[in-house]
Amino acid sequence: MPETILTLIILFAAMFSQSIAGFGSALISMPLLVPLIGVTKAAPIVAVVAFSVEIAMVLIYRKSLNIKALSAMTIASLIAVPAGVFLAKLANEAVVELILGVILICYGLFALLQFKLPKFEQPIWSYVFG
Repeated sequence: MPETILTLIILFAAMFSQSIAGFGSALISMPLLVPLIGVTKAAPIVAVVAFSVEIAMVLIYRKSLNIKALSAMTIASLIAVPAGVFLAKLANEAVVELILGVILICYGLFALLQFKLPKFEQPIWSYVFG
């Protein structure tokens, strides 16, 4: 029971961050949920909850959407998300936790040092990062 309540609190905080900032649900939820319930349970739970929240956000802000910009990323995501879920089932949890930790540290350093990202003008980058 406490595990369920803690999971719900973590998911609420992650989705609140997502709705405020436009990103961050996985950055908050995965590092906290993986040690609590494991990557094989955390990944699909986060995916379903995040998908549900994003559908609600799309419905709320549908008049502000740029469909052309989203189409390339959506196409790439339709390929990358199932591949990621499949790879998550095969991956060693310790390795996944290590990779998540490294990504979070790199992102923290990136934000702390205030690096500027290059601006990608070519549409192909939408498919790569989608």
